[in-house]
Amino acid sequence: MESKMQLRDILRMRNRERGLPRIRSVPPEVLLLDALKTMARHALGALVVSTRDRFIGLVTLNDVLQALSLRGAEVLAGSVDEIMNAEAIISRPDDAIEDVRRLMFERCLSHVPVIDEGRLLDVISRVDVADAAYAECQFENQLLKHYIKGWPDPDRAT
Repeated sequence: MESKMQLRDILRMRNRERGLPRIRSVPPEVLLLDALKTMARHALGALVVSTRDRFIGLVTLNDVLQALSLRGAEVLAGSVDEIMNAEAIISRPDDAIEDVRRLMFERCLSHVPVIDEGRLLDVISRVDVADAAYAECQFENQLLKHYIKGWPDPDRAT
């Protein structure tokens, strides 16, 4: 059975848990070391790179690790735009979570920006996708238990 959940469901759950989306962004010219400090301070795995509220790319911890392993520590003195992914794969709120999950794992993506009508809504991580899949499994598990035991549907119970 394939999931019917969409990214908008993840956004709704996250916004309920933590309030409005708190998208952390940096300008492309910021030093990579400063961007890393921002990531550490806010426990983030990715930062949006933007100019004047316009999304231009994404920089992830994976990008930083890859740059460090290929070019050494001097990369930290460079700017974010030297390693950011300017061609980040984006998703839309009505994309099925299963499709996004598959894409993230096939392309080894840790984060995917969610954009609607040119506006960045949030950045979704693999953990967000896994949490949503787990929540859906729990819900289906409860429905199956009710069905097997002959209990009424919990949504219709009075």
